Amino acid sequence: LPLGAKGMPEIDAETGQWATAPIFFAGDVAGYRPLLHEAADEGRITGRNAMLWPDVARHHRRTPLSIAFTDPQIAMVGM
Repeated sequence: LPLGAKGMPEIDAETGQWATAPIFFAGDVAGYRPLLHEAADEGRITGRNAMLWPDVARHHRRTPLSIAFTDPQIAMVGM
C-alpha cells in the first residue's frame, strides 16, 4: 500500500480509507486535523465506511478552522 513522503500511510480525508484496502483510520492516527470535532467526524465517516466496505462513500469535511491565542484575540475560518 502507498506511503507518503514521510513514510506514513496515504489516507483519504473524505473516506478515512488507506488506498483501496479495507483499512480505515480516524482521530489522532489519521493525522488529518488534531481537533476533537474533526476526530468525531472521522469516527462517523470511517465507522460507516468500514461497515459498508466495499461501498465506501466520500463525505465533505467541515470548514477549516485555526485559532491563534493572541492579545487581542484573533480567529481565522475557511481557506
